[in-house]
Amino acid sequence: MEEKKTVLASGMENDIPMFKGFWIRGLATLIDYILMSFGTMIIFLIVVLFFGQILGVGGYIIGFLLAWLLVVAIGIGYKPVMEASSFQGTFGKYFLGMKIVNREGHRITLKNAIIRFVVFIVSSG
Repeated sequence: MEEKKTVLASGMENDIPMFKGFWIRGLATLIDYILMSFGTMIIFLIVVLFFGQILGVGGYIIGFLLAWLLVVAIGIGYKPVMEASSFQGTFGKYFLGMKIVNREGHRITLKNAIIRFVVFIVSSG
């Protein structure tokens, strides 16, 4: 991979690679998948059991539907919100030292993160 001289946000120059490779990105995606799977499974169980215990059999159905909507919302919002946050990437990218930045090396906005996510979804399907 080619090293490029880049001016960082603080004005200091540093030699950093512009893009990370396929395998490190794949590992970051795997980490995100594992975290999201366990996290959403726990949320799902808590919501379903909570409503089921309070409302009985009908509560399990209501809890299932609410949990499903919550899991979908988390799944859709995770990537753009994390990329626009101070982490500058999902937890998988953060743990591996990767950051999502704009052309000037600054954190991207939520609007740009949502656009990136929509393009990602469209190009994946």
